[in-house]
Amino acid sequence: PELLEKFSQVEEVQVKQGESLWSIAGHYMSSDYSDRDAYMEEVRDLNHLDSDDIHAGEYLLIPYYSSEYL
Repeated sequence: PELLEKFSQVEEVQVKQGESLWSIAGHYMSSDYSDRDAYMEEVRDLNHLDSDDIHAGEYLLIPYYSSEYL
């Protein structure tokens, strides 16, 4: 099988009522990440967050990998 090159991308999402960084990571994280904690750390870094505290209505940059270069 041919290996596809993957590119790091980001998507902006709005935090919904009741969501946590943990639940968002569970929804968006792919097998390209070693574990949920590593993914959450990347989300915190991308969004300059000092903690896991997020609030409904905020926008977050969410990383993902794609075989398409956008």
